[in-house]
Amino acid sequence: MGYQRLIRVHLWLISLILCELCASVAERLQMVKLQTGKLMKRNYSIKAVIFDMDGLMVDTEPLYSEAMKQVAAKRGKCFTLPLKQKLMGRLPIESLTIFKEELELEEPAIRLLEEREEIYTRLLAQNIKPMPGFFKLLHLLNEIGIRKAIASSSKRRFIELIVNKLGIVEQFEVIVSGEEVKYGKPNPDIYLLAAEKLNISPQECLVLEDALTGVMSAKAAKMKCIAVPNQFTQGLDFSCADLVVNSLEEVDKIFTLVVNSATD
Repeated sequence: MGYQRLIRVHLWLISLILCELCASVAERLQMVKLQTGKLMKRNYSIKAVIFDMDGLMVDTEPLYSEAMKQVAAKRGKCFTLPLKQKLMGRLPIESLTIFKEELELEEPAIRLLEEREEIYTRLLAQNIKPMPGFFKLLHLLNEIGIRKAIASSSKRRFIELIVNKLGIVEQFEVIVSGEEVKYGKPNPDIYLLAAEKLNISPQECLVLEDALTGVMSAKAAKMKCIAVPNQFTQGLDFSCADLVVNSLEEVDKIFTLVVNSATD
């Protein structure tokens, strides 16, 4: 039915969500009118959705937190939420460098990383859980012909472990790990590489991210980005995102609305 041709991810999506948040009917109608007027001037043809992984596709952030708590506790330190938020989305060695500096540890960051990975690997083996709405969203994207990629700061072995465990390795045309770029998020490199491997322009990509550094990376790459905060990033300022939703279940509803409106 020509779904690819019909899928136009507009700023109209933003108006739909904002309308639900407005306090009165009058405000809702006015918001739709203003946003629709802007949208008529520009179309955004989305050919691919690029997923972050940890905390977005799968609920691995609690596992990372537990591993970091153990590394910190072994040295008489505390791993706090503000510190975790500074680390989220970054390359592993960058995260552990910040961890080392913030907690004033003497050991090299690489040694701390090795210790964390040993703990995380044990935890991950029995605790791979998809985020709510993830599988349903994959199914919808398949139905409407939207291509899919992963761009994760994690090491490839962890990405492969997760996608194989969930049985979704064939769902993604492109998988980019943090090991493939020199500069991690919030730099745009990882998302630009994903677009290059998909052989499409950054403007034709929509990124789904749970971390502020990831959203900044996507926007630096000139891509559209929907922020999906999790329990560790809720309350952060995601105003740089094009849209903020509560879960992947809401992203699913957004795409469903677009498809239905396009086929009416």
